[in-house]
Amino acid sequence: MQFTLDFYEEHLFDDDTPVVSLMNNDAPYNVRLQGKESKVVKIQTNINVSNMKKHIQGGGASEINIIIKSGDKTRKL
Repeated sequence: MQFTLDFYEEHLFDDDTPVVSLMNNDAPYNVRLQGKESKVVKIQTNINVSNMKKHIQGGGASEINIIIKSGDKTRKL
């Protein structure tokens, strides 16, 4: 099974700086699993924040929101 993965912001207010969706720099990311296989997928990308009005020095995230797509099926997690 192959699907793509994107990130999205669950709640973003007018004055918030998007953080999670910045990881879509090289998205969509392709993931491939066999049958009932489960595995940890590591996604690494460089994010250029130099042109942002409120740029970020660094950070981390947990409990992030993702969208997986396979063909015409989409699921938000």
